[in-house]
Amino acid sequence: MLNPCESIVEPFVEKTLENPARIAIILISDDDSEEKISYGQLHSKAISWAQTLQSNAIKKQDIVIVCLNHSPELVAAFWGVLYAGAIPIISHYPEHAPNRDKFKEQICSLVKNSGARGLITIPQLQIELGESLRDSNCQAISAAEILTRPGKQDLSVPKDYALGEQIAYIQYTSGSTGRQKGVRLSHRAILNFIQSYATALDIRPRDVIVNWPPLYHDLGLFSGIVLPLTIGVPLVLMSPFKWVHNPKALLEAIQRHGGTHCIFPNFGLNHTLRSVKDQNLKELDLSSLRFVGLGGEPILYDSIKVFFDFFKSYGLAATAIKPGYGMAENTLAATVTKMQDKCSVDWVDVRSLYDERRAVPAVSNQKGSIPVVSCGLPLDGADVAIVDSSRNHLPERSVGEIAIRTGFLFSGYHLNPELTAEVMDDGWYYTGDIGYLAKGHLYVCGRKKDLIIKGGQNIHPEDLENIANTVSGIKPGRAVAFGINDPRTGSEKIVMVCELMSGVGQEDRANISRELRRCVFHELYVSLSEVRFVESGWIVKTYNGRMVRSANRTKYLKGTKS
Repeated sequence: MLNPCESIVEPFVEKTLENPARIAIILISDDDSEEKISYGQLHSKAISWAQTLQSNAIKKQDIVIVCLNHSPELVAAFWGVLYAGAIPIISHYPEHAPNRDKFKEQICSLVKNSGARGLITIPQLQIELGESLRDSNCQAISAAEILTRPGKQDLSVPKDYALGEQIAYIQYTSGSTGRQKGVRLSHRAILNFIQSYATALDIRPRDVIVNWPPLYHDLGLFSGIVLPLTIGVPLVLMSPFKWVHNPKALLEAIQRHGGTHCIFPNFGLNHTLRSVKDQNLKELDLSSLRFVGLGGEPILYDSIKVFFDFFKSYGLAATAIKPGYGMAENTLAATVTKMQDKCSVDWVDVRSLYDERRAVPAVSNQKGSIPVVSCGLPLDGADVAIVDSSRNHLPERSVGEIAIRTGFLFSGYHLNPELTAEVMDDGWYYTGDIGYLAKGHLYVCGRKKDLIIKGGQNIHPEDLENIANTVSGIKPGRAVAFGINDPRTGSEKIVMVCELMSGVGQEDRANISRELRRCVFHELYVSLSEVRFVESGWIVKTYNGRMVRSANRTKYLKGTKS
């Protein structure tokens, strides 16, 4: 795979110099107003940001955290960090943090864990973080300090940007700060991905990408910012908070701007349908859509079916829904459904799948058979294999761990070579996900690891359990968290099963449950779907005290069915 560019800066600058007036972004605000931002305007702001950073002694390959709200300034700051040759990290947005003190604590921890030398943030937060960062060797730079140049646009070309195998971006995963993983992505890896992904998506000059996932998520950043701005197609950008409150606004934006490509985690299908099915959609026309990409969490057959059955009468094509598979360690996607294909579903025998680890074809909609959605075929430059516990490759329809080898894999976890060595071997990345291959298509069945994914957010069960251990009345070390599929939301429900201290009365249980839910939301910004109290000795652990979450999950599911 050959790409003449050496840095993701180069194609963006080329597009700017070709036509500075070309519209780069149409930003939809929460009040439904729209702002058009040209390549020239975005580039000028990025140049100003680069100059501001350099005047604050930020050097090439220094790490700079961008902690701004959803705005054109955030996009410009991202490119400005790259123009300066530094490495951006986009943090969660400060505007919707439910607990300000906790948010500041998390930002300070991210600074410490990443070794960041700079933090771009809103003026108020810069003042509030000033004292906390005083001993961290990290400068807090206010967005108000940007060196603006009144008058005509600055179309100068940045000179000392990073390129090739140098790091372009660090994508931090979700989870508690101590458990976060920083995925290091090189310029070469991102360029290779963009080239392969744009080919797979059949991007054309008149296409329009409509994006709403947050830019601190790889779904939002690479599909919704880096891809359109480096290949030169317009981007319609909506805040994730606006989408959550009004999914209809996204559908209307797709119609208004002739949107051809957008992307969703699976829960987005359910949330959209649940929110709009009783609204007036008489004039809605989705016939322009060629690609509704699904990824970021397990993809459910029922979610796809009910979404398409509802929206096909509004022009949604049968070939538009495109499941794929990927992760931050691979920039974004490793597989995707071909543009000309409909979504494919494989009905298999459930007992063979889980007991014999074989995907045996079965009659659809029959007792004992389950549907598994195809995540498509490998992108150009990607190899996908299924391996056993010794990492030997398995034949077709054998169930095992998914391994990938691509031209867009990460350069390792930031400051964590031991973890990198655990998952990388001879160019292969071992994902921890479980699946099988059939006729070249990848089918994902679950996860080897215990990670919970709710609404596209990664949640480590240990974080939930650690919080439970601090709640009065819950027996320390006797709380387990896991996720189960929730057909209603199209995502996962978070279940916590807890054993209580002796002497806790029935009347105390409601208070304990309330306090556990409050503490979890306060610490991690997620809501528990169910808290279940069980008798002493219910929770399954190994002889040496290790929590066996899969066994507890199975025990819980059997209990709910009995």
